[in-house]
Amino acid sequence: MNSPKRLSRRHRTLIAFLATGTILALALVLGICIGGQFTPPETVLAALQGQSDRSALAIIWEIRIPRTLAAAVAGLGLGLAASLLQTLTRNPVADAGLLGSNAGATVVVAVGMATGAAGGFIAQSAFAFLGALIATAFVCAVGLSGRVHSVTRLVLLGVALSAVLIGMTNGIMLAVPQAFEGMRHWLAGSTVGVPLSATTIGAITVLSALLLAALVSRSLELTRLGEDSARALGARLGLTRTGTVVSVALASSAATALVGPVAFVGLIAAHAAARLSELAGLDAYARHSLSAIGGAILLLCADIIGRVALWPGELPAGIVIAVIGAPALLWIVRKARSLT
Repeated sequence: MNSPKRLSRRHRTLIAFLATGTILALALVLGICIGGQFTPPETVLAALQGQSDRSALAIIWEIRIPRTLAAAVAGLGLGLAASLLQTLTRNPVADAGLLGSNAGATVVVAVGMATGAAGGFIAQSAFAFLGALIATAFVCAVGLSGRVHSVTRLVLLGVALSAVLIGMTNGIMLAVPQAFEGMRHWLAGSTVGVPLSATTIGAITVLSALLLAALVSRSLELTRLGEDSARALGARLGLTRTGTVVSVALASSAATALVGPVAFVGLIAAHAAARLSELAGLDAYARHSLSAIGGAILLLCADIIGRVALWPGELPAGIVIAVIGAPALLWIVRKARSLT
């Protein structure tokens, strides 16, 4: 009797996306059902159809759906950014938070708010993109210079830059305190109060980053073989790196503009996606996409946990992720094969 054929890569990819998509859908449902108190699914369904009472309609449409979608979109961006950064830098602990992208977005948004130039979400997103782009490009340009690419060098550079930028942000906040009354929750990684219009713009930005990632993912994967081998196989390194940095900046700036400078989401999601892709033999773009979905699941779960952790109060999702992410980072560093 012949042994059954192994599943093709296409079937393995489909199964992986169906599994993670199902988990994401479940997290979205839980995000709409769980708040200060649990709302039964039938009540949620009635509210979605406009057949519930006014209080239920207000809770579902004005509070839970906006914050749930904001967490999902921000998580998508953070997961994608980290996966691209880990491939670009060949660094298993690369993350938009660790390499300065979030801090760059935050300090430029702070400048915009202090000067009154970042009054609306579109302006805030533009400032966040500019800051994330400059910080990411700087860290990658300096960290990847020379013939030896050191993980330690990249991380130390990112941490040092983040410390400087965070200090600048705090200085701006102290100098112009009235401009930052509404910024405290944002800095803590809160999903509360994000309007649907802002989430829509953020979703378009993250989708643009995903499309750009699709264009550069094959060439970017070739860079893991080394620059000479990548060039021999047809990769255009300058164009690939530029496209990757822009994609990272788009994804991380959209996430930062929506929910603030949240760290560790992308790190955990990208590591999980890399392990899953290695086991299933998936291609590079599938790995990046799975990392994005994983980031959305993780940030949604953190937001849900934060809603009930201090009931009747709340914890911002960024704080929940920090509690989870620090041990995860230590575990990843310990398990990494090489961190030289």
